[in-house]
Amino acid sequence: MAVVYSDPASWAVAVYLAAGCGLRGGEIFGLELDQIDLKRREVDTSQQLVCVSGRKPYLAPVKTETSTRTIELPDLLCAAPDAHLKRFGAVENEIDDETDLPRPSRRVAKLLIATNMLQPVHRAIDDGSNMWAPVRRDPRPGPVSTACGTTSPRC
Repeated sequence: MAVVYSDPASWAVAVYLAAGCGLRGGEIFGLELDQIDLKRREVDTSQQLVCVSGRKPYLAPVKTETSTRTIELPDLLCAAPDAHLKRFGAVENEIDDETDLPRPSRRVAKLLIATNMLQPVHRAIDDGSNMWAPVRRDPRPGPVSTACGTTSPRC
């Protein structure tokens, strides 16, 4: 949650999609504009952004067949992606796409979320934007409230 408090305008959508829809980090950071349908209130999770040591982030299929799913966006959650897209738009990045393994390609992806330096989010390496610094220095102790009203221990 510290990420939301540090820069609510650019990171709130990630927290809402994780807490409200159960999307994993790779699924959120690999979301492209065409995977979000606000009129139908749906998010398609057929790909993820994969980060491995020694390689730039790339798009790949989700971990299992059951991970490929269409998730309904509750009315409350539709506002977050809509506001994010209106303010920031999708960020275009040339990226390796291995979602079709027999035919990997390099293409321009319209990612929903990017770093301050307009690059795909690499969860393991700080690219100089210091995007994870607020999480590391978050002073708030104790459990954190979730979107559903429950609490979970701070990691």
